[in-house]
Amino acid sequence: MIHDGIKCKRSRVWGWREGNPETDVDLHGKSVDNIHFVIVSIKDCPQKTSVMTGRPIYLPQGVKQAFPLAYGGTCYGYGKPQKIVNGTPRMIRCGSQMEWLNSYLKTPVYVVNDGKVHIGHLYRKLVEGKQVHRAA
Repeated sequence: MIHDGIKCKRSRVWGWREGNPETDVDLHGKSVDNIHFVIVSIKDCPQKTSVMTGRPIYLPQGVKQAFPLAYGGTCYGYGKPQKIVNGTPRMIRCGSQMEWLNSYLKTPVYVVNDGKVHIGHLYRKLVEGKQVHRAA
């Protein structure tokens, strides 16, 4: 799946549920409204068998939030950026040009589409000193 130009793959580890303002927080420490989603671990969710398909389905209500996100919209959010230093070289857009970089900032993107969680990544040039975080 492609979301806003970001290639995303379906996650079989993470699930989602509506946010609960009483228990869930975002990446900035604010409570999460119920119009946003939170990520939960599927293995922590109770499961039951679907009557229609016969496949197991997870029940995420009441399960603890796995980690906080910064929200870009109601169906997608950004995880905590990770600094990669001397990693695998990648072609990264820097302004209007593309550069091969082996040190960069990698930000996970979580998208909920059709009841499933998809994960992609954003890559930015690593600038020592002041780094501008554009995630929400």
